[in-house]
Amino acid sequence: MDIEQLLDEQLAKENSVERTRSGKYSPSSFHQCFRRQYWNRKDEPKTNPPDARALRIFKIGKIVHEYLQALIPHNKEVCEKQYSDDNFTGFADHVGPDYVEDFKTVGGYKFKIISGKDADITVNSRDYILQLMAYCLWFNKPIGKLTFVNKDDWNIRTFEFKLDDYREKLKEEIDTLMEYWNKQELPPAKPRLYKDNGECRYCNFSIKNKCKKQ
Repeated sequence: MDIEQLLDEQLAKENSVERTRSGKYSPSSFHQCFRRQYWNRKDEPKTNPPDARALRIFKIGKIVHEYLQALIPHNKEVCEKQYSDDNFTGFADHVGPDYVEDFKTVGGYKFKIISGKDADITVNSRDYILQLMAYCLWFNKPIGKLTFVNKDDWNIRTFEFKLDDYREKLKEEIDTLMEYWNKQELPPAKPRLYKDNGECRYCNFSIKNKCKKQ
């Protein structure tokens, strides 16, 4: 009996369960390529589904999230709080009295980078910050806490951001998404997450096939 095979088969089975798409934009995709976000909302068939390694990474993140959320008092009331309107929907990991907290599980290398003396978290985690600020806006909280967890040893680093510093950037993101949606116009392929078009390597609509054909 191959335990690795059993693991991958189970994760593939869980991932294959048909999920009903909301038909809305998700803040977890903010700062990604606008075409990628547009196709996600339209529930376009993915030409590059996650492989076995990616599914394992997703599962680890889910386990860490659930464990940490279970530690928070009254977690059923303050964790996984949903926001939803006609065009956007998402779940905040933890909504505190005057802040929203989002957990991000990362590997040791990533954790080392963000913990470095000269690290600029506002550059290498812009997508995470913008997602967090959306929840701050929607739940009317002035502060956002971005909490990174090293999945190798569970070391934790938390960074705080003020909503007022990101209102303009957030409005720009939302307005652009809605402009394309209202016109039902396919946005240009313009990766924004990483250098050298790195976002395309992780995109479910990889530029090598579906996106390139457009």
